[in-house]
Amino acid sequence: EENRDPLVKAAALEALGRHGVADDAEPVVKCLKDKSVQVRMAAARALQRLHNPRVTGDICSRLVDEAEESSVRIELAIALGQYATDDAFQALAATLDARELAVNLAALDSLHLLTDQDFGLDRPLWLSWYRSTKSHFRRQQLYLYQTYQREKGFWGNVMICQQLVFEK
Repeated sequence: EENRDPLVKAAALEALGRHGVADDAEPVVKCLKDKSVQVRMAAARALQRLHNPRVTGDICSRLVDEAEESSVRIELAIALGQYATDDAFQALAATLDARELAVNLAALDSLHLLTDQDFGLDRPLWLSWYRSTKSHFRRQQLYLYQTYQREKGFWGNVMICQQLVFEK
């Protein structure tokens, strides 16, 4: 947290996102207010992997902030795909009206993941469906973040004293 170099902070956030636990999401979400776009981007990506319902409100408020860089907002929309809450739905629906198409599509993907519905980029239709339905997230799909896996290869088989550890 004390390091001033944005690239060092971004690298630390990326590592924390890969190997952290749910409680690590709280210090990560604070980095969404950093002045460096690299740090904010790394924090948003880390939050895609660290699930903690206590940070949903902070993610939502940064997502709907139109002054935020669109690249960061895209990553935040993806991160909200794992939170089946009213505020996450409302923030994603509001983002369907953003000026950047990539942000719209990321929000649409997360809405589809949360609800298994597809009303396209039509925000009024999404909101109408949400008001008329009691069990909004009943058909929610499983949120998965792809991890890095590879073949063991020659050196992986030769180095029997050092186990290969892949992401979970």
